[in-house]
Amino acid sequence: MPEPKPFQNAAVEAACVALGNQKASRRFLIADEVGLGKTVVAQRIIEKLAGQERRRPFVVYYITNGQRVAHQNRGRLVDFLSEEEQKEAVARADRLNLIPLLPRPKSPVALYALTPGTSFPGKTTRLHAGRKEERAFLSALLTRTYPHLMRKFPEKTMQCNVTSDWEGLVRRNRDLVSRLPRKFIYAFKAALTKEFNGDSKTRVPEAAKGPRGRFVGRLRRALAYTVLTAQPPDLVILDEFQRYRDLLAKVNRSDPLIGALFDAGGSPPGLLLLSATPYKLFATRLEENRGAEANREFFDLLEFLGGAAGAALQAEAKEAFAKFGNAILSIARTAPDSPESDRFVREAHALRCQLQSMLAPYMSRMERISSSDDTAHTTPLQADIDGADIRAFRHLVASFKPEQAWAALPYWLSVPLPAQALGTRYQAWLEGTMQRDRWLTKLSVEGRRNYSLPRSWPSPKLRAFKEVTQAEALALPWVQPSVPWWPVGGAWARAGHESKLLVFSRFKATPQSVAALTSLRVEASLLARSGGYDRVWKRRRLQAGPSRLPTVVLFHPSPFLIRATDPLIAGIKSGPPRDAVRKQLMQALKALKVEVVRGPGKKSERRKPLWMLLAALERKTGDFAGAKKAWEAAARGDQRLERLLSEWHAMHGVDWISRRELEDLVMAALGSPGVILGRALWRHHKEALTDEAFQELVRLSWQGLRLYLDRPVFWAVMSKGKPVKVLQRGCIEGNLEAVLDEHFWMRRQSLPTRERGLAQDLHEALNVSVGSFSFHSVHPSGEPRIRVRCHAAVPFGSTEDDERIASGTTGEAPPRSDEIRNAFNSPFWPHILATTSVGQEGLDFHTWCSRILHWDLCSSPLELEQREGRIQRYAGLAVRRRLAKLLQGELANEAAGTGSLWSRIEGAANARFRDASGLSPWWVLEGADVERFVFSLPQSRDLEKFKLLKEQRLIYRLALGQPNQEDLLQFLASGGPKVTALLKPLALDLSAFARITEQAVDRPSQGKVMEPELMRAS
Repeated sequence: MPEPKPFQNAAVEAACVALGNQKASRRFLIADEVGLGKTVVAQRIIEKLAGQERRRPFVVYYITNGQRVAHQNRGRLVDFLSEEEQKEAVARADRLNLIPLLPRPKSPVALYALTPGTSFPGKTTRLHAGRKEERAFLSALLTRTYPHLMRKFPEKTMQCNVTSDWEGLVRRNRDLVSRLPRKFIYAFKAALTKEFNGDSKTRVPEAAKGPRGRFVGRLRRALAYTVLTAQPPDLVILDEFQRYRDLLAKVNRSDPLIGALFDAGGSPPGLLLLSATPYKLFATRLEENRGAEANREFFDLLEFLGGAAGAALQAEAKEAFAKFGNAILSIARTAPDSPESDRFVREAHALRCQLQSMLAPYMSRMERISSSDDTAHTTPLQADIDGADIRAFRHLVASFKPEQAWAALPYWLSVPLPAQALGTRYQAWLEGTMQRDRWLTKLSVEGRRNYSLPRSWPSPKLRAFKEVTQAEALALPWVQPSVPWWPVGGAWARAGHESKLLVFSRFKATPQSVAALTSLRVEASLLARSGGYDRVWKRRRLQAGPSRLPTVVLFHPSPFLIRATDPLIAGIKSGPPRDAVRKQLMQALKALKVEVVRGPGKKSERRKPLWMLLAALERKTGDFAGAKKAWEAAARGDQRLERLLSEWHAMHGVDWISRRELEDLVMAALGSPGVILGRALWRHHKEALTDEAFQELVRLSWQGLRLYLDRPVFWAVMSKGKPVKVLQRGCIEGNLEAVLDEHFWMRRQSLPTRERGLAQDLHEALNVSVGSFSFHSVHPSGEPRIRVRCHAAVPFGSTEDDERIASGTTGEAPPRSDEIRNAFNSPFWPHILATTSVGQEGLDFHTWCSRILHWDLCSSPLELEQREGRIQRYAGLAVRRRLAKLLQGELANEAAGTGSLWSRIEGAANARFRDASGLSPWWVLEGADVERFVFSLPQSRDLEKFKLLKEQRLIYRLALGQPNQEDLLQFLASGGPKVTALLKPLALDLSAFARITEQAVDRPSQGKVMEPELMRAS
């Protein structure tokens, strides 16, 4: 995990002060904007609090909404420990009731990853019997606590549906229970009394006569309460708690179990809340009419954070925010240059300081506030309407019932081919009757089968979409690197420097339709003469088979070539450094006492196969046995590959090589995907060529990269020739090694296992299955549903196809959302990701994407910020490309060395562009702007609305704590640029870094307020 930046260190210091103050609530909120590394902050807080002298481990309850997030982050939270201590620190118990069953970790920290539903079931929620391990432990515990109580239970109350070895499981738990301290037994008796509202000996058997699941669930609640009070945690972390806000609600705080979590044993543990959206930052008129009062949600959270003083804090905050709202309204109503305006600005500034000081003990929020509206980086896409579009609209209106005809317009504006794409999720479509229209432009089975598609679809947005999604660029197997090691060529040069594209829309049908029709367009433009839609995808060029050893060796990550060659040693050049690589190889061959015959004669013309040369050379280097073992593991079960390997791994020797054989080695070192992949990984993981790591590398190359590259679209866009030569040439033209070096460096910043997880991470991205979307026939009695592959462009989120496939009717598993996200965050397919609001919050898409298209505009400036925040994150593509441009002189003139180019760029960027907060250069960098696209339809006001959204985005933080937020912002923004310039500096800055920096400037002599590193940065 990266070292904390100054703004993160400031949040750590503020949180540790609050959590260590035994006279206060010991509750603190880290609400940093999305992508600013809240997990890094939480990790450092645990490290500091656990570093104090103690006889037992520092116990942390890490509570999050789902086990997937818990598994993702729990390793990162203890990343400061040694590798052995990390394994021990992350406890196996994933719910409260399993904690007593397992020994406490013998490490400085004991971290339990829990979820609210399994560990803190509420009284009003549906209770269930839980796991058999819990029930067996409860049976043994009840027997020790009240020896004859269980005899009064109905038969199999605790056993439930367990059919084997139940008695043995209970017996083993009796041994465990016998060693529990009396304190735990007494606490369990008290918990039963509290849960069953009276004498346990009589109330518990009575309750056992009711529904079994609810009764055992109440016993589980009592046990959870016992664990909390008898073995309380030192720190509780609530991650993204807005997803389970009911845990903090007043009604649940009266629940003894929830109360014990926040006040265990009468001595409350430290409570750290993490969330980028802990309260509703902005509510539209419609949302407020539905009861989503943003200011009320904010004030309720303040009351909770204040603990015993929460009511007073809430009242004080309400009064101060009301005065602040009146002050900013007065500024907007007054002429900007008048004396009254100056007075109102001073008054608002004083109130701003008061509010920031009031909230400082309870929260810290760091934000990236845009310095401009970025107008220069917004590209309008002209979407003209033609006759076919009007016909499609009229057809949709005629097909809907009259009372639902109003819905035709928004569907037609957003969803390409709405009559075929909407589907049963849409009531108007479900209840409508698709009218027959022979002149309607539509997708047919025959048209898809033969790639005989219309010249254009009846969708103005989809036609305009083609301007920024050229088919040849989408057909590339990977995108260009930010820093090419030599100029790109071939298809990459023709495609230009496009990045991936993130598309946001309003309706769920839009991403599926856009992705399917775009993927179909890519295929039709390149494969129309290749045998048809169904046949073309079955062709393979990189399969194992007779005489295919050259193909196998193409994906061999040869340890000899990886160690002996490094194209980067020559620096960034005007072309592939063949001379430098040739020289490196000759030195390596000389060390192996292998002569290179280069003069005239028959010897210089000999050309042994590359696979034979590498096998012989790797015998000399001692790498042969490991390589043979790795390939045998990869080939297990593949008879064709096993036969090839037996030929490859037969005894071969070499004492000299010819000129032509040397050139084959040079080409393999520069262009073979297996060597490129292995060398790129080796730069970041120095154990990649040893033992199990090398076996994983071989699997990644053969079962991951090879299968991915063996797709007909890629072969259509690359140059023609024999597959081995074509692929080697493509890897050189597309700078594959530069791409992988950049990707591995980037992924190291976020993977919990750092370099050890790089191979698996990429393997998962390459192996995402090709999804699909089925269009409906316009005439229900006619054609069947028309299934279209999604690959170059994919939808994010579930579709009707996903549900049908998951149910087992087609036999192909759909890709999950997190798998699609991982693939999009690689340089490989998909190049377009289309999503609805489901992709707006909590997800990162920035690794290889710096372009965003608003297919449908969002309704509020907060949504706009959330959308664009997906690609404006740590070391995003826009930042990396800007750094490459700013540092290109240094990179070109710098003496070449070994290792990752991006590790050198990282050092140079930190030295030149790091600011006091640490946000620059990796989060914020002048000129590192993302590119936005907005459609411009005839008679549409979308461009004006988008401009207004960007203006409101600059000042929407002023609406915090205010009622009627949408009306307030519209009024403030209507004052023009001068009023906006006065208002923007008045937005609350709740970051701990800002407060510490102000203290350092105003009172530099009053002791230590910052760590030395932070002080120097300021």
